[in-house]
Amino acid sequence: MTIRNPPEMEPIDFSDAKTAFVIERCRGKRVLDLGCVMHDIAHYQSRHFLHRAIAEVAQSVIGLDLHREGIEHLRSLGYDARGGNAENFDFDEPFDVIVAGDIVEHLSNLDGLLSSCLRNLTPDGHIIVQSPNPWYWRNCVKAVLYREVPNNAEHTCWFCPRNGGNSWNAMD
Repeated sequence: MTIRNPPEMEPIDFSDAKTAFVIERCRGKRVLDLGCVMHDIAHYQSRHFLHRAIAEVAQSVIGLDLHREGIEHLRSLGYDARGGNAENFDFDEPFDVIVAGDIVEHLSNLDGLLSSCLRNLTPDGHIIVQSPNPWYWRNCVKAVLYREVPNNAEHTCWFCPRNGGNSWNAMD
């Protein structure tokens, strides 16, 4: 697979802590990236485009997303991107790592997500789940100043250190 990145594309920021955490675990692995599509075409050029960062270091990566136009755009750039639902998916070959980067807050069926991940992982595989931090200091300042923190209308839930761990521990 040959990835065709436009010349104006920013180099990936591998020093970013969130990106570095994922990349460290994906290097040389077979990876499934759930929610790989950026809904704004300009974000594909961003130094924080996680799917591109994974593709640069992984042995192989498949992207899965519901957004048909985004999948077509990724394919036009040379990525292996497929349409599908992160809450219910199956592949013929298992993955070493499954990345769910900033998508769990968009889902309504976390059991489906985690069950699908477990069915499609190698026995020693890893699931990486990342979600925006609702207690990020800028959100707290906005809450104090404006009494309301703007939220993405597509978010169905949120996770923080207090409630996030309980959801995942139930899957043991």
